[in-house]
Amino acid sequence: MSSHTSTPLFRSFSSALSWNALAYLFHKSATTMRTFLLYYALSAHHFSMWATTTSAIFLLLLWLDLGLRKSIPRFAPLFSAQRTTLITTILIIHLSILLCALPFLIWFLQSHPPTILLLATIIYLAQGTQSIIRLAYHAYFLNKPFNIIATSSSVLELAALVSALILLPTHLLLMTTLTITAISSVGVCVIAYRAFFYPSFRLRLSATPDTAINFAGDPEFSSTETPTSTTYRQFFTHSLIMWITTIIKSFSERNFLLLLITSSSGVAVANIFKLANDGALFFYRIIIKTIGVADTALLAHIETGHESRGEKNSMMISAVKEVVAKTARLILPLLGILVVICFVPNRLYTPDVFHAFLLMTIGYILETILIPYERLLEVRRRYLFLFLSYLPYIGVMILLMFTLRISSIGLLPLLLCIHIVRLVSYLLIRVCTYYIYRI
Repeated sequence: MSSHTSTPLFRSFSSALSWNALAYLFHKSATTMRTFLLYYALSAHHFSMWATTTSAIFLLLLWLDLGLRKSIPRFAPLFSAQRTTLITTILIIHLSILLCALPFLIWFLQSHPPTILLLATIIYLAQGTQSIIRLAYHAYFLNKPFNIIATSSSVLELAALVSALILLPTHLLLMTTLTITAISSVGVCVIAYRAFFYPSFRLRLSATPDTAINFAGDPEFSSTETPTSTTYRQFFTHSLIMWITTIIKSFSERNFLLLLITSSSGVAVANIFKLANDGALFFYRIIIKTIGVADTALLAHIETGHESRGEKNSMMISAVKEVVAKTARLILPLLGILVVICFVPNRLYTPDVFHAFLLMTIGYILETILIPYERLLEVRRRYLFLFLSYLPYIGVMILLMFTLRISSIGLLPLLLCIHIVRLVSYLLIRVCTYYIYRI
């Protein structure tokens, strides 16, 4: 094992992964259970309405990410001295942009009842705010306090939904489900915001100073210098480029594909995709959510440190290898579970759902082992190599959306094509990192 991996920074990274894994286990179990419960409890029309509402919300939030998911952890070490001002400013700007984009959400959901539109608006604004607060915590490896808040909310939300399914008539379940989600989302925002800006409140949730970045700005991890105009310019440039890459990749992800399949192939096929994709994402996001933005934060703290370039390169290589190793350790038990599931498909899914689930799960798992190399190019700001790697993916997605008829292709061939071209892009990124950094 490299000597670098025993440093406090790497220990903070490992602690962040542990808390991410625990939070995701509770959250995704709750959301997957919710999907299955609603699939069987709601009518096909109401389930489709719930699915399209949530997909539209999170797709719009993804498109309005502004690249912040990658730029905040990338530049957080450089803004340690002014983190409160930075996060507050970003929250105000982001919320203003969300409000400006609200008419697009309302337009898309215009066929829904007014009460559904109101609840969708609340969820949309709360989830957008929550995403920024989460990034602020995780960028400084303060995963424990935020994840405690979010996990508690997920447990309470599921308990409320189960109670509603037992006590309420079917026609009230859709509105009740969205109401519960809205209350939960707002609650997390209020509590997490207070905890972030009031350290004494946060410390009641987290008392692990040895495994978390010193929030006061430990010089071993982050800079206490005042950011310069160049730093701000780099931050906004990085945010813009990462925003573009996020939008590019969103066209092959669940929320966009669900809307595309619904409009081209109908509700029945879209519901099959929704169910299969939720199952596949349970595996994929165990890895993705466990890692979270901790990989970017780890690489960023190294990149912005005070070591020599040679020492930084050595630490960076150790960090990438550490992320790959931890990803592989997460994958192995998931493959075992997948093998077991393959022997009992009819007990869990219909054949169509199972085949789509299996295809997407394998595709996602193969991608995760290559994602750390993409993070390296992002942190080092090697934008040209990133875009060159995305070119095959961009070309195929344009072909699928504007040239071919989705309904004539069929669900499984469509998913196979998408996952192959996604994997090709990640393989190109891997080749780039090998030739640039010999890693």
